[in-house]
Amino acid sequence: MFSRFRGLRRSTRRRAVQRAFRPALEQMESRLAPAVTFTQTNLVSDVPGMAQTTDANLVNPWGMALGTNSGLWVAENGTGMAESFDGTGQPVQTAVTISAPSGGSTAPTGVATNATNGFVISSGGKSAPSTELFATEDGRIAGWSGSVDPTHAVIAVDNTASGAVYKGLAEGFNGSGAFLFATNFHAGAAPSGSRRTATTPSTR
Repeated sequence: MFSRFRGLRRSTRRRAVQRAFRPALEQMESRLAPAVTFTQTNLVSDVPGMAQTTDANLVNPWGMALGTNSGLWVAENGTGMAESFDGTGQPVQTAVTISAPSGGSTAPTGVATNATNGFVISSGGKSAPSTELFATEDGRIAGWSGSVDPTHAVIAVDNTASGAVYKGLAEGFNGSGAFLFATNFHAGAAPSGSRRTATTPSTR
């Protein structure tokens, strides 16, 4: 009897070992979340061979804004110009020069698209609301309208005397209308100007 009992105990222990469960970690992320990858396509560059399209004007690009012409406007700081590109990197229109008062070009940084009837510019006997607005590092705000001058932006605000250095530009709205905000790197502030204060873009 004793020997049989001992044998039964050994058999029970073996079955218990066979039923033992050992937990294991699973990689849930790889099983539940789909893998996401991105492919970078260089559409346009000023460096030959760097992108699908070579554009010598696209030197040190800064601000970008989606324009009313559905193109992506880019401030070309190194050449003092701005261009609008489509989804394939092709220019939508002729490059625009951001002129300085004494001639030549300046160094644009921020870009803002304007779809209001404010921020009116005038040149050569023509006037129209700016469709694109540009800030420059030498303290100027310029507006552009294809119906006023298709190849040049018109300087509307000149704060070079105060040492303004504009690094960015944005348009905002409230109950009083549209406002233009320009970051003044020199003053460490972002003053705003109202389209209602003058017939040209206004800032401090």
